[in-house]
Amino acid sequence: MKKKNKSDNKLLIINNKKYIISFISLLLFVILTYYIFNNKINYLDTSIQDLMISIRSDNLTNFITIITDLGSPYTLITITVLLFFINKNKRIPILITLNLICSAIISKLVVFLSKRNNLLEASLIAIEEGSSYKAGHPMISIAFYMYLSYLIYKSTKNKIFKSCIIALLFILIIMISFSHIYLGTYYLSDILSSLLLSISYLMLFISITKNYLEKVK
Repeated sequence: MKKKNKSDNKLLIINNKKYIISFISLLLFVILTYYIFNNKINYLDTSIQDLMISIRSDNLTNFITIITDLGSPYTLITITVLLFFINKNKRIPILITLNLICSAIISKLVVFLSKRNNLLEASLIAIEEGSSYKAGHPMISIAFYMYLSYLIYKSTKNKIFKSCIIALLFILIIMISFSHIYLGTYYLSDILSSLLLSISYLMLFISITKNYLEKVK
């Protein structure tokens, strides 16, 4: 009985930590958004864009474009579909699909609620449609790969394999984020806001779906 109480208390503490992290991330997202819309960090954004322009080359741009494609909706949907065929237990791909749908809905909501002037055409290699402040759009790929990392952490027993795959996924998240800045489709502040919003959302999503995930084991 005591062991059960200790286990319940431990789960409660873990859940509380997730809610705290979610709240702090959301608060930081709101603060960053305020600074963005009040043009308080434009200098930083434009300075980073100028740096990206200075390091561009044809070979690097071709490589970066491939990296960007790994975060495209088509790639994420393809990975999700493949997981339905590869994974015998359908709960994991179902959760990944649900996460993809939820992050896409939040993405569209953020895009709808926020408007920002487009990036200067001189700094762009590729221009996304609509406003340049689209924290929601990079959020989809960030949330997808972060949640995939979490599922691997929870469902894979081999520690070395697990650590390697999670490390590769986090490197991929960083590279995809960098690729957006390099290509000029997003400012650094857009990527940071996407990261904060993804963390806030994922903490809640993980807490809500944890019981369903436990049945995978």
